Amino acid sequence: MTGQTVNNSQPLSGLANQLHDGDVQALADSVNRFFQGVSADLSPLDDNSTPPLPEVVPDEFVISLAEVERRLSRINAHKAPGPDGLPNWLLRDFSSHLAGPVCAIYNASVREGFVPSRWKEANVVPVPKVQPPKAVEADLRPISLTATLAKVLESFIGSWILERI
Repeated sequence: MTGQTVNNSQPLSGLANQLHDGDVQALADSVNRFFQGVSADLSPLDDNSTPPLPEVVPDEFVISLAEVERRLSRINAHKAPGPDGLPNWLLRDFSSHLAGPVCAIYNASVREGFVPSRWKEANVVPVPKVQPPKAVEADLRPISLTATLAKVLESFIGSWILERI
């Protein structure tokens, strides 16, 4: 929440007044600690627990240029961009030009089992469940905005998982 602009700051300033003597930064820190605490009890992934990557990626996990272009051309330009700042209209309108490099990045990501760190970032905004919110834990929910290119890659991975379930 630090550094983020909140459109409806009046309920949050009221919550800051109620919980932190009007200190909005203290409220932001409290919200951040609460949202981070959701995953605090999860142990980090161990590199030794993941199976080694195959030398060759099976054809069913190779993303085609045509499919990348199709999905990029269907991006909703009216949605907000993620933390990478790439406007969705740019990805959509120039999908035929961007599909090649994006497809290469996607296939390298699948082949190497690596996701660019910029695609793991998110803008998280606390949205009040009730007006006015009275408690961070009960009355705020996180809305997360991730990079559009990451969401498109996730759509490929998600479809592969759904086919196997």
